[in-house]
Amino acid sequence: MVKPDPYPAVAKLLRYALIVSILTVLGCMQKDMTVVTGTIAQTDTGLIIQTAKGEYTAMGVDIIDLVGRKVEVTGKVATGHSGKIFNVIDVRELK
Repeated sequence: MVKPDPYPAVAKLLRYALIVSILTVLGCMQKDMTVVTGTIAQTDTGLIIQTAKGEYTAMGVDIIDLVGRKVEVTGKVATGHSGKIFNVIDVRELK
C-alpha cells in the first residue's frame, strides 16, 4: 500500500525549483551561441563553413552529408592556432 505524501507542498516546491533550475541552465548555455549562414566545404584538413565574413573550421555535429550545401549553423565560436573554430550544436539546411 502506498502512503500518501505527508508534505505535498514541499514536493511541489522542489519540482518547481528543479524545473526553474533546468530552464536557467539551458538559457545560460544559449547565451553565447552564434548563428552563421554559409556553405559546407571539404578541405585537406577537414570540414569548413564558408561565410561572407570568412571561414570557420567545423567541429561538433557531423555535417559531412551537407558538403556543398548552404546551411544555417548554431554553435560556439573559438579562436585556435589555425583560425576560427565553430563548434556546431545545430545545423539546418537552407533551400
